[in-house]
Amino acid sequence: MAEVLDEVEAATREAQEEVDGGRPLSEVTYRVRRRVDAAVQTLVLADVAALQADLEEIAAMELAHVGESGVPVVADDAVQRMSARDWSPWEPWNPSRLSWMR
Repeated sequence: MAEVLDEVEAATREAQEEVDGGRPLSEVTYRVRRRVDAAVQTLVLADVAALQADLEEIAAMELAHVGESGVPVVADDAVQRMSARDWSPWEPWNPSRLSWMR
């Protein structure tokens, strides 16, 4: 994410320099918008890849089994894994969730 933010910052700085140098605002705006769009796309693709990996891991789990009473019961392993801190979307500093940033 830091690289993406650096790219947006650089695009903004360069755009200001171009405007200050007399370039038409419409040209500058168009180029900046394209660079920001590319940065956003990078983030979205990383999120989709992380979601896909999570879905593949969930699909490989035994999520439920039939208990003694014949009723489906959620597997303890699945509950523990899905409630683990490293799967939380609110754990932004977890290295396993940020592997796409390296």
